[in-house]
Amino acid sequence: YDDPPDAPWRRRVESKIRRAVEWGFPERVRPYRTGFTTYDISWYAGTLDVVVMILPGPSPPAAKLLSLQDLKRFRQLIGDMLDELEDKEQLYVTRNHQIVVSSLPLGAERRLLCCRKDFNLFAGSECTFMFDRQASAVLNSLSEETAALLLEECAETVAAARRSLLPHEKALLSEDLALEKSEAAAKAKTLRELRAAVAASARHRVRQARDGAQGDSEATGGGDIGEAGGESVASFLRRKGEILQGHLLGSPNPSVMALATGGRVCYVSHEHVKKVRRNHLQRGLVRR
Repeated sequence: YDDPPDAPWRRRVESKIRRAVEWGFPERVRPYRTGFTTYDISWYAGTLDVVVMILPGPSPPAAKLLSLQDLKRFRQLIGDMLDELEDKEQLYVTRNHQIVVSSLPLGAERRLLCCRKDFNLFAGSECTFMFDRQASAVLNSLSEETAALLLEECAETVAAARRSLLPHEKALLSEDLALEKSEAAAKAKTLRELRAAVAASARHRVRQARDGAQGDSEATGGGDIGEAGGESVASFLRRKGEILQGHLLGSPNPSVMALATGGRVCYVSHEHVKKVRRNHLQRGLVRR
């Protein structure tokens, strides 16, 4: 689990998975396309998540639907390919990772973010987060110094994800993800956007706190809106339960996701995240 996401053995496994999804497995003497391709391969602690999409363009065979049966078939052939890779190259993936194959949401469901690539492409968006337990139990708030370091790491990861998009992946997005030519300039631009998203989350929290205080006041016949507006982040999270409104900041590594709520930078383990959904179809980055 400690190897970096760009470790050579991970890259080798990813290339073999992409080949298997696009051309099938075992390989034929005269290979032909399956009509599908991979959108993302996300490494998590103990899980390898492969997101499959329909291959764009008129290349035969023309796949028009990605069914549940197709996903089961891909799960089987990827497992067979990894077993062969284990025998021939001693890359023990299936011993340490559960293989999950899913499809890329389309249409209105594209607001649902399904993988680490999405978490980085749409960093800065206002989102609704659903956790497997109370937000106060899974979210970890950071000091200003540590938050600044995490934002730097997120900016680097987000910029790299946006720069590495393939043409058919860019065609799926309605947002303009154009970045500066140099890596340093792209990272600086992304960092400004993420900092603006953190600031926007503070304004969003005040609005939520006032709405919540008004509801409590109506229910109990009392309450001070001013006190609710100035409450601590911990108190605010305890009231939110398992669903939280905030701003996505990206996924800097396979272990955690970063987000902003109440003007504070927090992180949460991927294993506690059930769903992340953009509140608006447009990316909605806050710009200065």
